[in-house]
Amino acid sequence: MRAIDRCDVALLVLDATEMFSAQDTHIAGYIQQAVKGIVIIVNKWDLVSGENQAIWAENTRKQFKFMAYAPVMFFIREIRQGRR
Repeated sequence: MRAIDRCDVALLVLDATEMFSAQDTHIAGYIQQAVKGIVIIVNKWDLVSGENQAIWAENTRKQFKFMAYAPVMFFIREIRQGRR
């Protein structure tokens, strides 16, 4: 939590392959109480088959309705094999 206190903008990273957890909501609430900027990152998007980003973003906004202003960004995991 000290990292949140020291930052200007927090990145809340969610795993697209898992459901939202109580800990995710707790951390988001702490970020809001600390009056910090936030960007919600949905990671491992490439592992979720058949999901629509718009629907996922809407569900994310419902889960974190107390910070509906936060942008939701989608990222894919990157596998780097044989990189030197």
